[in-house]
Amino acid sequence: MPGTDFDLGSIGRELAATERRIQRALVKGLRHAAVLSRNRVIDEIRTTTPHPPVDTGEMSRVSSWPITPILEGGKPSGWALDAATQQASFMEFGTRPFWPPLDPIVAWAKRKMRGKRKATRGRSKRSPGRRRPNSGGSGRGSGRSTSPGRKRRKASADRAAIRMAQAVRVAISKRGIRPRGFYARASAHFGKFAQQGIDRFVGQVSR
Repeated sequence: MPGTDFDLGSIGRELAATERRIQRALVKGLRHAAVLSRNRVIDEIRTTTPHPPVDTGEMSRVSSWPITPILEGGKPSGWALDAATQQASFMEFGTRPFWPPLDPIVAWAKRKMRGKRKATRGRSKRSPGRRRPNSGGSGRGSGRSTSPGRKRRKASADRAAIRMAQAVRVAISKRGIRPRGFYARASAHFGKFAQQGIDRFVGQVSR
């Protein structure tokens, strides 16, 4: 009567191979969870209320949140979600009161004011039949790179940016930087993402 022979050696080899496949699937599932977690952190940064902390957009880029392997014996056993930007910890946890340097805040204020001007540009309506004055007679301008009026507007904008930066600097010296906690809010979803990744890849081993 035909049959199948079993021995402890073959069963042990099969179990060891299955264990290795499950371990690889677990690592894949954890990396999948790390990717989902990174996307969630970026979403929290973009939607933090009352004002999203988006200035240059550096922290909202995928490259600012690298996913690095946790190695055991030279092989990945898990994955870590890191923050590559210097300001990440300050934005997440806040700071105690301190006197920050003025120049970076002035540069920030200029970017904010420039963005506000771009957002409102074109909303004002000109009077019918009124033409914009032209310093040249050819209809294409006089050829000068900067008009006196433009220089005055730039100087005024620079002074406004310095005043804003000084006010922000004083506020930080009194209250510090408020923690935004976007990573903490995203962490509430980490367990769910890990379970999804494990179910997806470990489930493929059993099929």
